[in-house]
Amino acid sequence: MKLYWNWKLVSFTALFLPLTISLGIWQLQRAEEKQSLEVSKVERQHPMDFSSIQRSTDKLAYQRVTLQGNFVTPYAWLLDNQVVNGRVGYDVLGLLQEYKSKGNGRLLLINRGWIPQGKTRQQMPNISHPSGLLDLQGVIHVPTGQPLVLLPDKLQQSIYPQLLQTIDMASLQQSIGLPLFDYMLRLDRNSEAVLQTHWTGPVMTSAKHMGYAWQWFGLALVLFILFIYQTVSLTAAEAVVGTGNRYD
Repeated sequence: MKLYWNWKLVSFTALFLPLTISLGIWQLQRAEEKQSLEVSKVERQHPMDFSSIQRSTDKLAYQRVTLQGNFVTPYAWLLDNQVVNGRVGYDVLGLLQEYKSKGNGRLLLINRGWIPQGKTRQQMPNISHPSGLLDLQGVIHVPTGQPLVLLPDKLQQSIYPQLLQTIDMASLQQSIGLPLFDYMLRLDRNSEAVLQTHWTGPVMTSAKHMGYAWQWFGLALVLFILFIYQTVSLTAAEAVVGTGNRYD
């Protein structure tokens, strides 16, 4: 059978058919990753004692922990540009020393939650942490990527609270001159010392990734059917009139 081609359609199909299939496969891979993360998150909802964590790894993401400790003065930070229910404010961060019956416990960055901004950005809120031994519960937060930062934070060693655009553990550790646990703890809403929590999990679930994958595969199928239909129609038409480009 002698076929006749619409070369514009051939070029279009050759470009976009592999692209749509590749995007579908990529979404399936992302769905598998998110599904694994969702399963791990559910498994990590049961709280474990922070003292049982010997080393920090990214596998601690979303792990709920309990610990006792004291806030270390004068350390306090305000994480800027935090929006809750349409209002701009800050997340209040503090430095907690883990309680140990023998020796000094580890130092851990604590996110206590959100407070609203004052009438102006120049009006910095007064921050004070609860004193004494506290029983805390929260979730370990492991960053998933590098945030966009226009200007680096200028940290000073003696003035608190300090304003942060992003959380950089290495910079904080260098600023205070003390070793820090690698990841931050976000307090649960029923924990001592908590303010207003607003933590969210991954925005895109595994089900959404699966949905997007099937959309890409569906688009690829429609494109393939359209290509076959147009090629067959053109071949039939050219066979009648006896004109067109031939391909044996």
